[in-house]
Amino acid sequence: MDYPELCATLKRELGAASVFDKRFPVLGAGDAESASLVIWAHDGVFAVGGVDRGEFTTVHEFATESAACEYVLDALRRNATIPPETDAERRASRAVTGHYTATLLEQFGAPE
Repeated sequence: MDYPELCATLKRELGAASVFDKRFPVLGAGDAESASLVIWAHDGVFAVGGVDRGEFTTVHEFATESAACEYVLDALRRNATIPPETDAERRASRAVTGHYTATLLEQFGAPE
């Protein structure tokens, strides 16, 4: 798994990617201060940690981007306030939303 895949998985499962990597500033949290976890790639090492008052603190170091991303995914899944949604739950939720939207449009008409 690479960083773009990590962000896509977090957004799909948890609704947001609260992770930052300066190599991909438009993916994830957008800045290190607002991210739950930060991946910092340097000298062939992928450090995972956090930023507090502008200072990066390493929690774990990994030899590969894939290992760092797997660690971040597992950590954010374990600490999620809302448990990850399964594909079946997502389909059921979208079906309910679609039915409710159709009922509202039938009763009140489409917005102008």
